[in-house]
Amino acid sequence: MKVTLEGSLSEFATTASDMVALSHALDLLGADDLQTLSSLLHERAERRRVLLTYDEAVKAMERAPIKAWSEQSPHADALRVRVACRVLIGEQRWHKSQIRDAIQMVAYEVSCHPMIARTAVTEGIKDGLVILKDKAANG
Repeated sequence: MKVTLEGSLSEFATTASDMVALSHALDLLGADDLQTLSSLLHERAERRRVLLTYDEAVKAMERAPIKAWSEQSPHADALRVRVACRVLIGEQRWHKSQIRDAIQMVAYEVSCHPMIARTAVTEGIKDGLVILKDKAANG
């Protein structure tokens, strides 16, 4: 049985019938499988409690790969923020709630306008979530 839960449970199970179906699926698992699932969920919860630090956000932004022609843009740093969010979420599997505060601080510092900073972070998070969904769909 392959189940992927990204986001909150409310995003996965939006109706009462979804919750009942999930409950029935869990009823089919044996005690050992439930114990393994419990361990995996506990481990994932512990990892999600770790937040990205400001220094890690700066390093992620500095390492974000952008095209050479993008370097000439006055918004190159905002583009790096967007790419850093995409990499952190889509490739390194950070959760958006773990990175948002630190990367937002960096974005405000390097962007010429607060709206550009917010947009860079929001769109980078969306990019990362798309990558995660593609990976889940393609196995």
